This record gives sequence, structure tokens and C-alpha cells, in this order.
Amino acid sequence: VYAGGYEQEEHAAEAFDIAALKCKGRRVKTNFEIGKYADLLGCIGKMSMEELVMAVRRQSQGFSRGSSSYRGVTHHPSGRWEARIGVPGSKHIYLGLFAEEADAARAYDRALVRLRGRGAATNFALSDYRTEMADYHQMQSRTLKADER
Repeated sequence: VYAGGYEQEEHAAEAFDIAALKCKGRRVKTNFEIGKYADLLGCIGKMSMEELVMAVRRQSQGFSRGSSSYRGVTHHPSGRWEARIGVPGSKHIYLGLFAEEADAARAYDRALVRLRGRGAATNFALSDYRTEMADYHQMQSRTLKADER
């Protein structure tokens, strides 16, 4: 499981520990004492492995961000937040301008989930995008049927 790229060894070790706790439970050998993660243990248990990995990756230096703390979002000269998504064969697709940074991030996430499904590295929990996930599966189904013809 790739947990992201970290400049500090301690942060990489923490990411490993969090993933290990999810996979193997509280008895797993961790780099740091388990008490360090006491506040996270409840959340770890409630998240799917996929959601946990995305959350850990979002904390890494390898998770691309522009002038925003969210992926796919930049601050526009107008003072609003712009959402864009990169698509193979096209530089970027403009998704709109938003008054709130988090709204722009959600627009990015929705577009990304429709393109990549469970492989989407979203800003927020993948479980927030059930409708978009259904759209992705429907599109995949149509593509398979078209390929069969």
C-alpha cells in the first residue's frame, strides 16, 4: 500500500503505523507507541482501507496542491476558488469558480470520481460521492457493452 511521499522520516513512519493499525489491529508492531494514535483509533476503525489510504496520502508532500490546501483547486484572481481537473489527452477541464474553497474541492472530487471510480484520490472521503460512483459504474457498464458489439 502506497501511503504517499514524505520529507521527514517520522511522518512516513506515522503513515505506515496508521495503515498497519488498520490492516492488523492494535497488536501490530508500530514505529511509535500506540498511545500516539489514541485519538485516531476510533476513526481508523470506521473508515474503509481505501478511505484511510486516501486520507493518509492527502497528508503527504506528494499530494499535489496549488495555492489551495485542496487538490484540483487554485485561488483565482477574482478572489474566488477555481476547480480544474486534468484529463488524459487534454490539459485541464475547467469545472467552475466557487465562493468557498471546499465547494471547489467537492466539484473536483465529483468529477474525479466520475472519471476514476474507486481509484480517485479525493479531497474528502470517497463515501461522500455515492452518486458519482454510481455514475462511474454506469459509464463502465456502457463502455463494456459497446466494446462487446
